[in-house]
Amino acid sequence: MTISEIINWIRRKDNSSIIIFAFLLSLTSVFFLANKGNIFTRFVNDFSADYYYMLFFIFSVLGIGSALFFSIEHRFRYRYIVEKVIFLFLPVEIIFFYGLQKLNNLSPFFGAASAAYILILSILLSYKYISKNKGVKKYENPDDNQLKNVMVKRHWIIIIISLVMLINFFFGFYHLGKMAIVDEPLWTFDRIPNFWKDVGEGDWYGSRVSDKPGLTTALISGTGLLFEKYPNQFKNIVWIENSYNINAPKMEKFNIIFRLPILAFEVIMLPFFYFLINRLAGKISALFSTIFIGLSPIIIGNSRIINPDGLLWIFTTISIISYFIYYKKFDRKYIFLSAFFLGMGLLTKYVANILYLFFFCLIFIEYIFNYHRKYYNTAFHDYLKKTVLDYVLLIAVSLAVIYVFYPAVWGKPSRVLIATIYSQAFEPIWPLFATFFSLIAAEIILLKSRITDFFVRNILIKARKVICLLISGIFLFSIFVVLYNVYSNMKIFKFEDILASPKSAYSLTGATGIFFANFYPLLFGISAIALFSIIFFLIKEMLSRNFDEENYIYVCYFIIFILIYYAGSVFSHVASIIRYQIILYPITFIIAGVSLSHFMEWGISKIKKYKNLTINFSFLLLIAFLSTSLYRIKPFYMGYASTLLPRAHFLDIKDMGEGSYEAANYLNSLPHAGNLNIWTDKQGVCVFFIGQCHTTISLPFFTSNKIDYFVLSSGRKNRTIKMTTYEPIKKSYFSDNAIYKLEIGGRPNNYVKVISAKILDVAE
Repeated sequence: MTISEIINWIRRKDNSSIIIFAFLLSLTSVFFLANKGNIFTRFVNDFSADYYYMLFFIFSVLGIGSALFFSIEHRFRYRYIVEKVIFLFLPVEIIFFYGLQKLNNLSPFFGAASAAYILILSILLSYKYISKNKGVKKYENPDDNQLKNVMVKRHWIIIIISLVMLINFFFGFYHLGKMAIVDEPLWTFDRIPNFWKDVGEGDWYGSRVSDKPGLTTALISGTGLLFEKYPNQFKNIVWIENSYNINAPKMEKFNIIFRLPILAFEVIMLPFFYFLINRLAGKISALFSTIFIGLSPIIIGNSRIINPDGLLWIFTTISIISYFIYYKKFDRKYIFLSAFFLGMGLLTKYVANILYLFFFCLIFIEYIFNYHRKYYNTAFHDYLKKTVLDYVLLIAVSLAVIYVFYPAVWGKPSRVLIATIYSQAFEPIWPLFATFFSLIAAEIILLKSRITDFFVRNILIKARKVICLLISGIFLFSIFVVLYNVYSNMKIFKFEDILASPKSAYSLTGATGIFFANFYPLLFGISAIALFSIIFFLIKEMLSRNFDEENYIYVCYFIIFILIYYAGSVFSHVASIIRYQIILYPITFIIAGVSLSHFMEWGISKIKKYKNLTINFSFLLLIAFLSTSLYRIKPFYMGYASTLLPRAHFLDIKDMGEGSYEAANYLNSLPHAGNLNIWTDKQGVCVFFIGQCHTTISLPFFTSNKIDYFVLSSGRKNRTIKMTTYEPIKKSYFSDNAIYKLEIGGRPNNYVKVISAKILDVAE
C-alpha cells in the first residue's frame, strides 16, 4: 500500500472509529498495568482496578458496536465484523503480551484471553490465505500411475485399513497393564495430574509439564484422570521400607487407564496417514505404507508407553507429508495442516524443531529436483518469493499453535522461544540458521534473488542427477556398511556398545561410528520385506537414472530428512537409540510402501487376468506376514528385531522395562514370596513384586542386608557394572545358573533373569 492509500484507509469512517477506540483501549491497558508492578512507571496512578475494568468494558462495547453499525453497509458480513474486532484489540494484545512477560500477578483471565485472541486471529488469517490460494500451478494427483489399469475399490480400502486398525489395537492392548516402564511414574504420579491441577487453578506459569515439553502427552493420557482422580495414592503400592506391596494387581488397571488413550489415538490416526499418503503417492503406495506403519512392532510398542515419543512420530510425520503435498499441489491448506501438526510436534518434544531446518532446505531442493517437470517456465525469484513467504506463514502458524495450546505460555509468552529457537535441540544452530535465512530474505528484496538464481540454475540444477545419485548412494552405502558390520560380528563398529552409552559414545567411536550406529536399529527394526524393497528400488532407480519419476523424488526427500536427522545426531554427539529416532520409522515405512508398489507394478504387468484380485491379495498377504511377527514378539514389541539380525544381537539396548512384570510374577509364585528380599536393576519389578524389593546399589547396603534373589537384565548390565563395586552382582550377570530366564524376542543376549543368592554363594 502507498502512503496515500493508507491515509484514505484511515479516513474511512468505519476504520477511523475503530482506530479511536483501539487507542482508548490501549491507553486504559497501559494505565491499568502501570499499577500492577514495575512497568510503564510514568503512568502510575491511584485509581482502582475496577475503574479500568469499567472503562475497558465501555470502550470494548462501543468499539464492537461501531463495527456492527458500519457492517450494515456490508450486509452484516461476519468476516468483516471479525476483522474489525481483531484490529480493535490488536494494540491491547501487544501491550498485554509485554505485561504478561514482565508481571506475575495478573489474573489468569488475561493469559487465557490472549490465547483466545491468537486462536481467532489464526483462524481468520488461515481462512483468508486458503481462500486466496493463488499458486503457481496446481498439479493433480495421478490415479496411481505406477499401477495403471489396476483399481482398488473403496470397500477394499475400508476393509484393509479397518483390518490394520483392528490388529494394531488387539496387539497393542494385549497385556497393556502388565508392564512397568522406566520414567512412566514421573508422568502418571506427578506431571500429568500436576498439569491438570495447575490448569484447573489457573496457574498458567506453573503448568509447564516437563522440559520436553510433553504437553500432548498430558492432554491425551490425562483423559485417564476422568477414571482415576487420585493417581498419587498409587505411589504407596510399591514396597517402601517395612511395608509390603499387597495391592500390586491394582497397578494393571491403573496402567491401562493412562496408557489406553495414547494407544487409541495412534489407532485412530492410521486412516489419516492413508488419506495423506494417498494424495502424495497414490492409493497403492498409501495402503502398503499404512500397513507397514500400523503393524510395526516398534511403533506399537512406543504407543503403549506414556512418553512423548509415543506421540511425536505421529505429528512430525503428518507435518512432513502435508508439506510435501503443498509442493505437489501448491494448495495452501496443506501449509496450515503442516504447521498445525508441526506445532503439536513441538508441544510434544523439542526435537521437532529439526523440521524448521528441513522445510527451509526443501524450498531449494524442490526447485532443483523438479525443475524439468514443473518449474522450467517459472522464474526462480517468483518461486522463491512465494515459497519463502509461505514458509514464514508456516512458522507463524506453528508458533500460534504453541501459544494457543500451551497454558505455560499464557503466563510467560517468552516460553514460545524456549519451545523453538532457544530449545536444547535447536539452540546450537539457530544463529547460523537465522543468519542464512536473513541473507536469503535480503537478497529476495534487494537483488531479486539474482545471486541465488545464478547458483541454483547454473550449478545445482545441472548437477541434479549427480545429487540424486549421491543421496541414494550415501543411503545405500550406509545400509551395506551396517549389514557387513553385523554379519562380520561387529568387526568394524561395536554397535551395541555405542548404543548402550549413547551420550558418551562419541569420545570412543567418533562421528563415523555414531553415524553408522544410528542405522543399526532402523534397518533391523523394520521387516525384511520393507528393507529389501527399499534396497532394490533405490538400486533400480539409480541404474535406470529415471530421476524425474515423481515418487522417486519424494523418496529422495524422505532420505534427505533421515540423513539430516543423523547428521544432527552426530553434531550433538548423541547416538540414536530406538526411542530417539522413532520419528524415522514411519518415514522409512513410507519409502518401503512406495518401493513395494513399484515392484507390484512389475509383477502385475506380467499378469493378463485378475490384476485387481492379485493386488488385493498382496495387501492381505502382507498383513498376514506382519501379523505373524507381532504374534511371535508379543508383548515385548520394543524388543523386536528383523529375522535378518543374527540371534546373538538385539536392538533395544536401552530398554524401557520389558520383562519386569514377568520376573515379578515368577517370584510371586514362589513359596512365601511375601517374605522374600530381592534386589533388581529394574525398578519396575518392585511395582509388581509382593515382597521386599530393593534397587540400592551401594556396597554398605549389601553388607547389611540379606538378599534372596537377584533380578538382572541385559539393558542395565553395563550401567550396573560401572556403578557398583559389589562383586557378586558383577558375577551374577555372567552366571548361567539362572532359575528363571526370559529371552525377549527369542534373543539370548536380551534377557531378564532371576538368580538365587545361594547359587552365587552370597547368602548368609
